[in-house]
Amino acid sequence: MLLFAALVTAGILLRHRADFHKRLMLLATACMLPNPISRLPMSFQSNLVILLIFDGLLIAAVATDTFRKRRLHPSFLWGGMLVIVAIQGGFMFAYSSSWHTFAASLVS
Repeated sequence: MLLFAALVTAGILLRHRADFHKRLMLLATACMLPNPISRLPMSFQSNLVILLIFDGLLIAAVATDTFRKRRLHPSFLWGGMLVIVAIQGGFMFAYSSSWHTFAASLVS
């Protein structure tokens, strides 16, 4: 959610630059995709499948834009890398013992 908030804030601050604004807002929306993807009725669903679908959709959006504009936009370069690293890192960190200890301390 912090990444979503950061991307939306950056998009709002850059609303006078339409090319940056629309790409940052698309990346912010993409940050929320793993949750609905995880709710798809698939029998082979796992975290790896969720991440592959998410990465595939994000890469397809970036590739389409790059193909249409004939160059990779800087907001997709930096923002896309940040989103992929953050989502991948979040999934890996969620299964670490330090996160489980911290989460247990919050609940009890």
